[in-house]
Amino acid sequence: MPHQSFFFQTISNLEHELQENGCLDFPSGECTCTLKCPIHPLLELNRWARGYDQYTEKCWPRMRPALQLASLFLTEDCMLPWFEHVASGRLKTRDSKQYPKVYIDPVPSTLTKERIQRVKQQLRDMAEVTTFMFTPRKYKNTGDGQAWGATSRFKNEFDWCREFRREDMPYIDNRYRIDPKFAHRGRPCISLSYRFQDYFCKGQERANSRAQDFRISLLFAVTIVHEIAHAYWMYLGRSHSRLTGHGEPYWNLDDKEAELGFSWEAMTIGRILSPAQSELNLCTILYSMLFRNYRERGQRRITVSQLVDRAGVTFRDVPLPPPHKFDMVAQGMRSNTWFCRDGGRAEAYYLVIIHAIPIKWVADWFLEEEWERKRRVWRQTGKFSPPPLGPTFMLVYARNPDGWARLRYSIRDDADPYLEDVRNQAESMGCTESIDRSGIPLLREYDHNNGMVISSSVEA
Repeated sequence: MPHQSFFFQTISNLEHELQENGCLDFPSGECTCTLKCPIHPLLELNRWARGYDQYTEKCWPRMRPALQLASLFLTEDCMLPWFEHVASGRLKTRDSKQYPKVYIDPVPSTLTKERIQRVKQQLRDMAEVTTFMFTPRKYKNTGDGQAWGATSRFKNEFDWCREFRREDMPYIDNRYRIDPKFAHRGRPCISLSYRFQDYFCKGQERANSRAQDFRISLLFAVTIVHEIAHAYWMYLGRSHSRLTGHGEPYWNLDDKEAELGFSWEAMTIGRILSPAQSELNLCTILYSMLFRNYRERGQRRITVSQLVDRAGVTFRDVPLPPPHKFDMVAQGMRSNTWFCRDGGRAEAYYLVIIHAIPIKWVADWFLEEEWERKRRVWRQTGKFSPPPLGPTFMLVYARNPDGWARLRYSIRDDADPYLEDVRNQAESMGCTESIDRSGIPLLREYDHNNGMVISSSVEA
């Protein structure tokens, strides 16, 4: 699409600025994955299909860091409140003639260790009925085949599954098919883009740097758990609800789309990641995007002013193609519908904020010491907060209904409106760490069984 090619060209023209902000390669030396965790039963090799256009066993050693990270997303206590809300929250309907919503309302009680343990057991049990595979290249131009990942309630819902022999599929005990108590539960099939398989099988050898490996591994891990978020809802049998049919609810009332995968990404890592190139061995950068629309120009002007008029921050203009011929609206980019108003069309005045993702932020997810820090904060506060990007490269694009548009960028900029939105939303759901007025996390001993702080001591 024209707007995407222009965006990619803009990024490539600003390579020096991106490197200055630590978004391309490691500033000095290399970094290695130090994760120690085993791979979750859901993701073990015996849960992956074999046979038709599947080379998982060959790719397995190179996939391991991503699978370890995905496993941490599924096992660490601080990562599981999102899943617990899906399992325990009550389905409610917001009556509205224009935008009716079925959403998950929180259970009005404190999150306990027992409830977290129940989620862990559900995810382990889910491994017995879940199938993973890579989308065969023959189907890459189909609707599901073009996606980074897709999930179905049953594997026969994917056209390409007819290409497989029965013995190619992971074993699923027959009791899950005949026992009435499983009648409404899905036996999910998760199909991941052939592009990931190509990268881990051969593209990794052509990768420009170790930084690129980290970027693709993070994107793969996030995509896996994005799809598991959908599969979890199907497995629980809640997708059979009379309110949602076989669809999904809004994770909470603030969401603009009923899309549990994007909700998980936003609430867990604080943003929705996208690769700047669809060919993964050429992907030199990850970015995240915030799209906002406004009915009136004055409303947008306030937001833009808050961004560009800050002391010590300089914005530079990027020349644009002629008005009426250029539109960098989020359509066509990953997650575009996540930002639209309840599935409605974009308003006349809109704003797109794009952050380049620093490689340090990417690599930190693969460091055991960073996970130890997350565990410590969880033990002391009982809550989790997505990590900030820190100072980085930011693009700000604004457009009017008459086609007038302006694109600007800043460097070493730590403004992050999307993360602020996520934290405010997560705080209201009880999913982020408590912050005192100085902005310092309040590190306190937390009793997960009784849901209360048992001591108060701010770490120096």
